[in-house]
Amino acid sequence: MGWSCTFLLIRDGDPEDVAARLGGRLGSEEFTAEQATTGEAPGPTVGPLVNGWLVVTDRNIQVFEDALVAGMSRSGQILAYFIEEHVMTSSAISWRDGIMEWSLTYDEGKLTATGDVPGVPDGEGDEFDAPADVIHSLTGWSYDDEHEGLPFRPILGLPAERPKRRRRWARRRS
Repeated sequence: MGWSCTFLLIRDGDPEDVAARLGGRLGSEEFTAEQATTGEAPGPTVGPLVNGWLVVTDRNIQVFEDALVAGMSRSGQILAYFIEEHVMTSSAISWRDGIMEWSLTYDEGKLTATGDVPGVPDGEGDEFDAPADVIHSLTGWSYDDEHEGLPFRPILGLPAERPKRRRRWARRRS
């Protein structure tokens, strides 16, 4: 079946502040990275990363809307990564100061870049992995690493249902 998850990577983020900016509060229960990304944890989770990045994960791809991420980026850079392996779609996007700086999306067999994407692969490797490779080059993080020992805590109290609007960086059908 493969991966199907959304990740926000927040530079110098504070877990409690991030939970509040998403409209919730940080829970105390801890989950492994695997539990956080496979749906065993209740909803979005937040965990520490190396190199000053914080990660928020969620299997509900609708939870991180453009307007919400743009607003959160007013206090620093946010990288978003979306993967849906079963339909071969992946996307990376950078937000800073409330605006989208760049995006890189692989969808329907085509890699599309918007803005000045740093470190875009030059034809080496798999284009499907290009968004993940860019995120890894900027943060040292990869969605499929084990992340052993990093505790992920749930973000509680979020609205039960978010609007079902599409994000610009989500899969689009013709």
